[in-house]
Amino acid sequence: RIACTQEEVVGCFVKRNFTINLPEDTRDVTQFHYTTWPDHSVPITTTGLHRLKQAVLEHHRKSGEDKPIVVHCSAGAGRTGCFIAFDSLTMEMRERSSINVFETVINLRKQRMDMVQTQSQYMFLHKLMAEVHVLGNTDVPMMHLESKIKELERSKRGVKSGYSVEMGK
Repeated sequence: RIACTQEEVVGCFVKRNFTINLPEDTRDVTQFHYTTWPDHSVPITTTGLHRLKQAVLEHHRKSGEDKPIVVHCSAGAGRTGCFIAFDSLTMEMRERSSINVFETVINLRKQRMDMVQTQSQYMFLHKLMAEVHVLGNTDVPMMHLESKIKELERSKRGVKSGYSVEMGK
């Protein structure tokens, strides 16, 4: 028996908790369902995918369990490959001074054919990685918004406001 015990819409994705009752065991599964990524295409913006990845990794970290993260789209190729490549390249970027999107996609395709199916998905990966490199994480939790606004209003380097510096990135 499978029961959905919780469902929460979070922007571009839905987080669901399921309880799976087996004869000898009960399992809890959390699903993150990205809802705004058309098959064989790319999302209009990158923000939702950044937030999805953050939410998945944060949930995995908080669980404290060393269980696998399973990623799958309708065919388990295009969108799945993009998400896995995005995660892999982000980790690589933290560890090294350069990344190679082409090599990452080729290595994924050695494990499963058609990972990253279209040219637009390949280009989207480059855009994602450029944004990670240049912008980093620009999300501000609501409880810190007021202090972030005050910080941005202050002049930096004696001339520009924080807004000007941030927009110049």
